[in-house]
Amino acid sequence: MDILYTLGTGSIYQNAEIKTSIKLIRKYAKFGRIFVIGENPNIEGVEFIPFKDTMARTRNVFRKLCEIAENSDISEDFLYMMDDVFVLKPIDIEHYPLYHSGQIKEFQNMTSYLREILNTKEFLRQHNKPTLHYGVHCPIIYNKKKILEIDPMYWKYVNKYNRELNPRILYGNWFENDNKQFVKDCELIRDYPMQELKELLKDKEWFSIGSRSYDGNIKKYLEEL
Repeated sequence: MDILYTLGTGSIYQNAEIKTSIKLIRKYAKFGRIFVIGENPNIEGVEFIPFKDTMARTRNVFRKLCEIAENSDISEDFLYMMDDVFVLKPIDIEHYPLYHSGQIKEFQNMTSYLREILNTKEFLRQHNKPTLHYGVHCPIIYNKKKILEIDPMYWKYVNKYNRELNPRILYGNWFENDNKQFVKDCELIRDYPMQELKELLKDKEWFSIGSRSYDGNIKKYLEEL
């Protein structure tokens, strides 16, 4: 199975995040090839596909997924990674679980991202689909044919209502999967004292960071792995 990263612009760390993420996936997983679509991180040994962002962030990510699914020779099933996700122990990507964090709930303090999640929840309800929260900051297995199956309905909704849908949550709930597992998300949006950080991550399979979190003790911790 191959691995895919979608990469946009805006890293204030000169793409150190994706370089570290790829270093760790190479250490802890057996796989075919690594693809990167978007901006060029200049990493040796990856298959790079240039693709410019022209839309909102979520739409850009979905466009890249569809481009990979339709116009590349990536494996039929592939593991989708993000540049801000770091694997901390060996994983079996051939049988990787579809992680969720439970049912999508209502939110008190609304942001554009949370509105996107609620839009997706309502869309799924209208189509009598489950509404589990697959927006967990961890790897996920996508299938090329299934990505292209949801492509028309995604754009029909987005273009008609000018609202966002979350592709990951849509995909996870639209198709049957016998390998679903509940997990508590682990996204670190600030730095921690080193001992506290080690205690926090000691049993974790992975964790993710915010756009300004790759620094300080988190960086030192990752460099030691």
